[in-house]
Amino acid sequence: ANGNAHKLVRMDVNNGDTTHIYIEEGLLNDLTTTVQDGGYYINTDGNYVYNIAFKDTNETFRYTLRTFDPQNNWVQVGQDTLLSGESFEGFSSFFFAENYLYVLEKNIGNYMRKYDMDTYLHLNEWGLNRFQSEGFYCMTYDAENDVCYGFVYGSLFETRASIWKGTYNEGNGTFNTPAIGPSTNWNSAGYEIDDDGSLAEYSVGLEAFNKNSNSWEPIQVNTSSTFDLSFLTAEDYPYVKMNFEFIDTSNGDTEIVELKDVHVKYESMAEVVLSESYITFDPDTSMQGFDVNVNVEVRNVGYDRADSVKVDFFLNSSDTAFFSNHIDLGPDSSIVLSKTVATNILTRDRFHSVQASGVSKSPEMYTFNNLAVDSFFVSRDSTRPEFEITFDGREIIDGDLISSNPTVIITMDDNSPLPLLEEYFTLEHTVNNLSTILKFQEADSLRYDYTPYPNSRATITWTPELGDGNHRLDIFASDASSNPFSNTGYSVSFRVDTENNVEDIYNYPNPFTNDTWFTFTLTGNDLPEEMRIKVFTIAGRLIREIDVPVETLDIKLLNKVYWDGRDEDGSDIANGVYLYKLIAKYPDRTVSDIFKMARVR
Repeated sequence: ANGNAHKLVRMDVNNGDTTHIYIEEGLLNDLTTTVQDGGYYINTDGNYVYNIAFKDTNETFRYTLRTFDPQNNWVQVGQDTLLSGESFEGFSSFFFAENYLYVLEKNIGNYMRKYDMDTYLHLNEWGLNRFQSEGFYCMTYDAENDVCYGFVYGSLFETRASIWKGTYNEGNGTFNTPAIGPSTNWNSAGYEIDDDGSLAEYSVGLEAFNKNSNSWEPIQVNTSSTFDLSFLTAEDYPYVKMNFEFIDTSNGDTEIVELKDVHVKYESMAEVVLSESYITFDPDTSMQGFDVNVNVEVRNVGYDRADSVKVDFFLNSSDTAFFSNHIDLGPDSSIVLSKTVATNILTRDRFHSVQASGVSKSPEMYTFNNLAVDSFFVSRDSTRPEFEITFDGREIIDGDLISSNPTVIITMDDNSPLPLLEEYFTLEHTVNNLSTILKFQEADSLRYDYTPYPNSRATITWTPELGDGNHRLDIFASDASSNPFSNTGYSVSFRVDTENNVEDIYNYPNPFTNDTWFTFTLTGNDLPEEMRIKVFTIAGRLIREIDVPVETLDIKLLNKVYWDGRDEDGSDIANGVYLYKLIAKYPDRTVSDIFKMARVR
């Protein structure tokens, strides 16, 4: 390798001549596992050329193996292969021998590791410093001559090579299992060693961790392949480990000794787990007033039962749980707990956290993972409510005449589930410049009704007894989210007149072309007994008389009487100025008045 990701330098060992080999697929950079210029590790087994990287772009220590075929234009053979386990942090070289891959670590302990190339599984590892105190930086294997080469360089020693027989069987080594447990009840342990045809010797020891003395204690030496552990008290000895030592001094061509299996049977602890990903909200964003369903999954990832797990839900770091439950969890099982949270009392436009904690009466390996926290958002209602007001069933404008005992109905509709309360309304009645705030609890004429969500509506019915004169009603109201129905509120002026009379008499249009309407307003509390409209010429001759049916008239509303512009004989009247007289007869008086109008065609 010469630093170019797509070229190798080939040297003729006889004369030192060099040529360049082009690699189409490219070499894997040792530190990134990508094809890019830099450093590379390559070696051969006499058949293929191999390229290995021990670290990827995410700083992950993992071996990736790429294979090339020199006999077939150096094409890549198959896909890149990931070896099991992590790579050495101090990885420095590799080689192949008898369908096994060996990797070397230089900087930490000068370890060598062995992989099976059929399964790509890590088989074992051992230290090399007993061969060379400085440590080997690079090793390779000559399969043709069954010779292994180890190379040394450094500050204390000159650069040099060591050579030894490649398949030499003499050696020794140790293997220690990691700590096994914690346990709630020990059962048995065992191992399997293949030593057929081997002259090697080995010994097996068992240690247990004493929780009281915080130390490892030897329990058995030279144990059999299967042995009982029930004598160990798990409460005092929660962990065990096994140690193996192998020695082969045969110095001959014998079979190797191989550790095939180690197993320990025990009852493991329960392991209750909660995490942020185990909490869900439905919905995770809610308008104030709508409920939020909190769902928390509680898992037991251990191999023992977790009994009487107390699960508490806390809102916004409160010290008091708003929901508690006791559950039992079997091995490798989970339960989802759900609780509804009412948002009407929660602050809007902010996140609210839910903390779920679990405490098990059964012993656990860890407790740091028994707590989970996540949040949901409560938004505010920003939509204005809809407002409507009628006087005796109709909308009025400023200056309209109304009855002295009207029925005023005020309605406000809202899209929020938060209720509309009486206190959200302010009603001010002004008469003769004297203002009064109408209060629901004090006014018999004022009634409040509410229809809850989803048809949220507040209805105010006002049935006052009003005196003659000018009045004004001002209304200010908002919903539970402080959204007013209007920035300026509602204000209307009206008048009350209890004397029977006819007012605002006029005809429209005037002048008219073909026909016209006589309009007027009736005041008081009674309809007239009779009403007539008489039309005269300017000289005073009666040309048309219209009897107005009193049952068609309305008090306080604008009344209209149609005239087609014809006289009593049914003939169109001529252009000119005419007079009309409206006469209304009441039980106690007769009201009449004369007005002008003109016809122009």
